[in-house]
Amino acid sequence: MKLRVLLVGLVGGIAASAVMQYPLYRYLPGKIIAEWPAAQSGLAWGLVAVTAVLLLACGALAARLSGASHRMGAFGAGAVAGLMTAVIVQLTWGSAAAGVWGGREMLSFGMKPAASETIFTGMLAEAVVSTMWWSFASVWLAISAGLTLGGIGGYIAGPGGSPAKPLHTFWAAVSVAGALTAALSAIVSAAIYALLVTQTEKTAVEAGRTLSFSSQSILDWPLGTHLVLLAAWLFVCWLTVRRARPETALARGTLISAALVNGVLPVVVVLMLLLVNRGLFLMPVPLAGMALSLAGGFLAVRQGLLLLRQPKPPAAVPPVTVSFFSALVALCGGIMLADALIGSAASLNIVTLLIPLITVQDPAVAGPPTATMAANVGVNYSLQSAFAFMGGLALLGLMALTALVVWGVQWLQARRSAPKVIPPSAGDAGGDSRSVV
Repeated sequence: MKLRVLLVGLVGGIAASAVMQYPLYRYLPGKIIAEWPAAQSGLAWGLVAVTAVLLLACGALAARLSGASHRMGAFGAGAVAGLMTAVIVQLTWGSAAAGVWGGREMLSFGMKPAASETIFTGMLAEAVVSTMWWSFASVWLAISAGLTLGGIGGYIAGPGGSPAKPLHTFWAAVSVAGALTAALSAIVSAAIYALLVTQTEKTAVEAGRTLSFSSQSILDWPLGTHLVLLAAWLFVCWLTVRRARPETALARGTLISAALVNGVLPVVVVLMLLLVNRGLFLMPVPLAGMALSLAGGFLAVRQGLLLLRQPKPPAAVPPVTVSFFSALVALCGGIMLADALIGSAASLNIVTLLIPLITVQDPAVAGPPTATMAANVGVNYSLQSAFAFMGGLALLGLMALTALVVWGVQWLQARRSAPKVIPPSAGDAGGDSRSVV
């Protein structure tokens, strides 16, 4: 698969974000908040259909440009492009929209005090659980839509383009970055959300409120999401090393190092989770996530050891290319950015949407509202889209810096490998006695 597939996903994500701005930002809040400007339902759903077609088109274009040799390779290229497109939409508008939908009971109640403290605390507990639930459920909806529609588009279009060179070292390095980010996020999630589970359950019981979702999902969703992402990157590493046929010692060493690092990583994560909260080993979702990541780690390290036993290839150094390193830095940085934004979206939704309502809806402390409901919702959308936008600009700057560094290395290599001209000595008589070394 060629690196231009990633460019298709990036451009498709920008286009899809522009299309989905109306359904997720203009239309959805208006179904919940009275003062939000009205939007046309038919147009909103029509643009959702356009986005689905765009995912299919991105997958098809990526497949035709991928250089894949068979339809399953085209499916994979389309799935990668579709995934990137869908995740960009999720980061710009989807997470904020999920927060609005999750907190719809408190948001639709309005800027006025509740009839009693019990009613308010019941609404708050429900809103916290529902916001956590939909913030992460929307992530998996976006991932599923991107992979499925992009893959279908790629499969229908079929392979195309000149045959692509294997990018095994590229994907091995990317898998390490993805696995490290997911592992760190899993540990942070276990430390942060465990206390919120207990407090929310206690509040719901005291208010006599039956929650729509279990309070345990406050921990299950973020921790389970990051553990599944960790396992997914470990399986990517395993598959990459398994299919690789390294032609140089450097490529072989990169693949082995990636496999061994990814193999040890889930063990470290499980031990850290044990230190943070031993009760996780009695919870089905975290336990399943840890088992899945350990299985992926075992496969990765096993494949790395198998490659270690194979004969060493020549100790040649592959040429340094701008596109390879720029894409590698951009994709690794993008994965870290996406994981951070996904992990923080639910907390940001709670802080910007629900916390300001406490001083208005809680009858014990109720006072005049400092801002309208529409303003609070607008701030949440603006913050989350701004974080994604600024992160994207930072990645573009990082790509440019990487390109400059690689070009500098290429220039130095060219200078060192250029033939040296030895000037003639003073005693040489006549003729051109210069020699080239």
